[in-house]
Amino acid sequence: MPESPLPDISEIVPAPHVPEIVGNTPQICRSDIASAAIREDVSTTFKLFISTRAKNNKKIWEPVPGEQGFVVTIVPGKTSLNQFQALVVAGCDEVVPNTGSIVKDAIKKKKYELNWFASIPRVKGWHKSDWFKIINADSYQLWINMFLTTTVKNLEACLTLRMTNPVAVLKRAQQADLLAKRAKYQQVAKTKKALKRKAGVDDSDDSTGTAVDNKEIDPKDWNNVNFQMREILDNCSLNKDYNPNTPVFINPADPNKFIIVTMNACQEWANCILDPDLLGVNLTSPPHSLLPYRNRGSKKPKLDNEPPQPLLSDSALQQFIADAIAAKVGLHANEASSSSRLAVSAPPPAPLSDSNPAMDPPIIEYLQYLQLRDIPAVHAALLTNDILSHKYFGKGSSLSWAEIKGFGLTLGVVTALINNVSKYEQYLATRTDI
Repeated sequence: MPESPLPDISEIVPAPHVPEIVGNTPQICRSDIASAAIREDVSTTFKLFISTRAKNNKKIWEPVPGEQGFVVTIVPGKTSLNQFQALVVAGCDEVVPNTGSIVKDAIKKKKYELNWFASIPRVKGWHKSDWFKIINADSYQLWINMFLTTTVKNLEACLTLRMTNPVAVLKRAQQADLLAKRAKYQQVAKTKKALKRKAGVDDSDDSTGTAVDNKEIDPKDWNNVNFQMREILDNCSLNKDYNPNTPVFINPADPNKFIIVTMNACQEWANCILDPDLLGVNLTSPPHSLLPYRNRGSKKPKLDNEPPQPLLSDSALQQFIADAIAAKVGLHANEASSSSRLAVSAPPPAPLSDSNPAMDPPIIEYLQYLQLRDIPAVHAALLTNDILSHKYFGKGSSLSWAEIKGFGLTLGVVTALINNVSKYEQYLATRTDI
């Protein structure tokens, strides 16, 4: 459903059959009804679910049926989808008090999976058994257009609100998640085998590879947030027509609207997908906290207005998957650094630039600029390996990605260190205290 807020009920074409709503909800005044040649009564029924606690304090969901339906009156071609939704919310509240907030949460916050099934009996293709679903303004307009174009007399319009049991939604999501993870594991194992064959490596003696290829890894060992983030990034590619540097999610209903998917936004989206109270959020439906959409062609914000956001390249993502499978890191991928993270390697070569690392800002200032989670541990690992300047991570340095990762740093930290050198140098150029 659309992300825009529901309109004030006092501003819309109301339903004569919906009585005055007492409380904070604005009153529907019949005097506000616009004059029109065509009006349509929509017979509405609903079935919702509400959470409660069982005797063992376990969360359960109980049905809230609308035993008495209600009618809203719309003016086809004039009543917008937002206005129609507001009328339905008011009608639900009238039939069963306090149910309107459930419908509103499903629309605005996408907390529940609520289906809006529209039908026009006696019109072919629009029977209740056809299960036509209103999902956006376009599908709503398609329903409205049928009112205006059909030759059937004495039309009857119906709306059926059906909330899917949240327990069923959660089980379905978990099952889909497990199947998707299994497919990812198999694909990564197949890719690793192909790379070994291409390199001429005989993997028959590779005990690690054999263990990964032949042993079925329990998908539950995988970090769900990392998995969902990777799925989101797979679905949000770079597109220079929207943003040349960061992946974007394009609104399926309006290609002129998009969301910039930074790593922070991606992580928030992934957490919302896993939140059992936000069942309406999925890979094609971002959470309300990331809205509103940006309009294509609008002025881009200045670089300094946004904090640095590390981006994961395809190769980095692939490497992360392979590491997780081989080591079964799972949920321990982001834990505090262990003694192995502080392993000392040979001092890296100096960056190929005319600067002296001793004259550059301390490396800890770069870490603070990146806003890393565990700065002391990262700082200690870098100092142990004689990394004194941010320029070791720039384009002029011969230090490889694998060597940096060998310091015991996580994938996210390594990616942040490498991808933000130019931004940091632009930031330093604007400072007057150095």
